[in-house]
Amino acid sequence: MTLAALIGLASVRLAAQSDRPTLLELARETGGGGMMINSCGPMPSLSDNVKRADLIVEGIVQSRASYLTEGGRNIATDYDVAIRRALFQRDMLSSSRPGVVIPMIFKSHGGQVVVDGLRLSVDVESNGVRLALTAGDHVYLFATRDPADGKWWVYPFSVFKVVNGAVVPADTFSDLPKSVPEDMFVQRIFQQQVAAAVRP
Repeated sequence: MTLAALIGLASVRLAAQSDRPTLLELARETGGGGMMINSCGPMPSLSDNVKRADLIVEGIVQSRASYLTEGGRNIATDYDVAIRRALFQRDMLSSSRPGVVIPMIFKSHGGQVVVDGLRLSVDVESNGVRLALTAGDHVYLFATRDPADGKWWVYPFSVFKVVNGAVVPADTFSDLPKSVPEDMFVQRIFQQQVAAAVRP
């Protein structure tokens, strides 16, 4: 495909997105605006999470906040997480101001917001699984960095909750049981890093 054709295709895609009504416009027409995004793929695995992650941390969710994105056509949710320990970080980030710690804000696709009294929502599912995090959740996060804003993307299968001392995957994983002791889960992360030649 020629460069001119690629530019033309990109222009068409951008025009199509800008022509799509915003969630608020849809809500005003129907009394409420909602969108569902479904995706499917192969069975998830811990090994794939380890290979893709730019950051692996353990922490406690402190709060969450959803907001409109893409000119009001989508919603994202930010999570403030109190980090207990970092198990892996691909690139060490530094601030231009000495002594200033760079905050780690995690985010996901989807969420709910209220605008002008109308509830707008984007519900995201991957293989039938939603990402559901609330304040107080004890989690392990396998995140990828978004260079556009410096935040860290998390997805339904890259979040593992700790329940009664055991780590519980979001769904069936090809290389994990339904529940695994926390210390054994951390050992498996390190084993996968060695197998994939991923260095902290």
